[in-house]
Amino acid sequence: MNPVFPFKNISTLKSALINSESVFRKGERLVRNDMCLQTAQDGGHYHFIVEDRFDDFKVQAEIKPDTVRTNCECGSVLDCCSHEASVLIALYHKLDEPEDEPSSEGQAYTRKEMIKRVLRERREKSEKEEYSIEFSDTLYGFHRIKTSTGKIYEITIRDFETDDGYCSCPGF
Repeated sequence: MNPVFPFKNISTLKSALINSESVFRKGERLVRNDMCLQTAQDGGHYHFIVEDRFDDFKVQAEIKPDTVRTNCECGSVLDCCSHEASVLIALYHKLDEPEDEPSSEGQAYTRKEMIKRVLRERREKSEKEEYSIEFSDTLYGFHRIKTSTGKIYEITIRDFETDDGYCSCPGF
């Protein structure tokens, strides 16, 4: 069961904890571009990885009925950095939604089978999805991909022979 988020609306959350329009907008952008990934939850304690351009930052949040606390490893001197803002926004939306009933159907996978299935599903999705590419000045530079839903990812190719590269998408 999810704890109750102590803010009734996003404006109250913004004014109480974020206190900066630019930090709030960047936090929203990180959430909208799926760069804020929840990695663990234990009651009202949440752990996230937030991707921010060239680095990932671990953010922890604690939600209680009367308090919200966040901590980010980025080293920002702000009371609430954009990574913490993205976590707060993501949690607001998550805790505002009703919980789904767990499904009893499905099948068990080994780790190797699960990775194979997920990669196949991603490949199939990418073959159907429409996107545009903004190429870098060099072949090995950072190229920008914009999906039909407006999400923007940066990719780079490091080695064609081994298919080695980087993508800022959350599942890479």
